Amino acid sequence: MAIIKCPECGKDVSDKAPFCPHCGVKIAGELPVPVPQPNPKKASHGHKTLLVSFIVAVIVCGMGVLVYQVKMGKKENEAYAMASSSKDTLIMQSYLERYPHANETHRQEVMDLLEKARKMEKDWNNAKASNSLSEIKDFLSTYPNSSHRQAAEERIDSLSWAMAKNKNTPESYNQYIGEFPEGAYIDQAQDALRKRLGQQVQPEEREMVRALFRKFFQSVNSRNEDAMLSTCEDILTNFLGKPTATKSDVASFMQKIYKPEITNMNWYLDNDYAIKKREVGDLEYEYQVTFSAKLEQEYSEKPKEESRFRVTATVSPDGKISSLNLTKILQPE
Repeated sequence: MAIIKCPECGKDVSDKAPFCPHCGVKIAGELPVPVPQPNPKKASHGHKTLLVSFIVAVIVCGMGVLVYQVKMGKKENEAYAMASSSKDTLIMQSYLERYPHANETHRQEVMDLLEKARKMEKDWNNAKASNSLSEIKDFLSTYPNSSHRQAAEERIDSLSWAMAKNKNTPESYNQYIGEFPEGAYIDQAQDALRKRLGQQVQPEEREMVRALFRKFFQSVNSRNEDAMLSTCEDILTNFLGKPTATKSDVASFMQKIYKPEITNMNWYLDNDYAIKKREVGDLEYEYQVTFSAKLEQEYSEKPKEESRFRVTATVSPDGKISSLNLTKILQPE
């Protein structure tokens, strides 16, 4: 037996009672089978669990999105850094295509750099096609940090060497050597310069030869033996017909020509120098020299005499006389 609630009046009554003693409603055999009711506390607990699970899922998803965005932002920053520092147009173009929604400032900067890089490529192709030394120099001046810098410098070197060869003068080779001491053609330039110098007597060399013989004969005129000997090598291959002559032989020459009856003597050198040079060492040259000279001798007992000579001499690489011979030129009666 169990105590239940009367369905009519709600008061306690035995489930075995035929009628409710309070209101008279039939009880036994008439009551519906009780249906279990959900526990409100349990239902509330289930709702809370579901809500917590939903919130956790939202947080996890949010964190996932955040992590993804951070990673994507990091990748974009890295790609931007590479594109903005690169000189390669392909890298810049790749950044713009991969990150169409990137930071607008980043995209604008890369687009500006890409435009400048494309203009530089166009200018380089034009300068290269022109094969003009001035245009390639202008390109290098406008784009000093270009990726084509080395190629431009090599082209300038090559064109400068071609110009030097075309002129084929000591000045042009010296200019190339001075401007490109580490140039690709430095060895060729030095060889070419050596050959040209070996073929051509330079103005300063001509003046050196003239000054040397002027000093020699002026020293003879003034009977200044020391000054005369300072113009000669210690050993001369030939002096007035004597092979392997010494400075003593040169001093004897002065003593012999100043005879007692001579009161004065003057040598006058004509400016008809013929000079040939030949290389005798690394950029060292020997000079074969011929010129005319007049000798005036005054005597105490007879009239002044004039004689003409052909001077044939050699000047050493040290700038001193290494051989000297005089050939008297016969004057017509």
